[in-house]
Amino acid sequence: MHGLNGNAFDTWVAHNDVLWLGDLLPEDRQDRPSVFKKSRIMIFGYSSGLTDTRNHRTRLADYAHQLLSRLLYLRQTLDDKSRPIILVGHSMGGLVSRLAVMRLQTMPNDYGELTPRHFGLLFLSTPHYGSQIGEGVPFKTFMRARAEFVRELSAFNMSVVDAVAIFQQINPRPPIKCLCEGQPTRYAGVLSGFVRGLLQWYPL
Repeated sequence: MHGLNGNAFDTWVAHNDVLWLGDLLPEDRQDRPSVFKKSRIMIFGYSSGLTDTRNHRTRLADYAHQLLSRLLYLRQTLDDKSRPIILVGHSMGGLVSRLAVMRLQTMPNDYGELTPRHFGLLFLSTPHYGSQIGEGVPFKTFMRARAEFVRELSAFNMSVVDAVAIFQQINPRPPIKCLCEGQPTRYAGVLSGFVRGLLQWYPL
């Protein structure tokens, strides 16, 4: 899942137009075959524009519900239902991923056979305790901003603090990995390091 003001495809495309989700993850490496060779790689898109007035009442929980509903629709056969799911979320997309797994814990009868056991979570620069979304935003833009997004993403607000506490109580808690760039790097370096991180997190 992509982050604030992003979209389902450009978030994952490098400067050379390589979509790493579909182009790099399934590729075999020189020293070992790809563990994602037979994976079904899917992209989930949603309206993430801060000033998208058409969706001004939509909450992150609504996107989490949409994500789970689509996954449930796509997992029809016994083979489908046995597949593990890795949710990769960048920035706000990580919050949507986290909320989706939390819904499976708090609403176990709403999503069929899906449970937290089916999932692994990879968070990329996800602001688990909120962010300074309002700082540096021009006043006119801020006044047109989606109120729910501003509230849910503001730093250390009670809803995100409670969400982290609830997520930590999920039992069994899905395997998680958090990655964050600490300094500017070239796209190619970011992608290479990220793929290595995935292989270390989900080995055969």
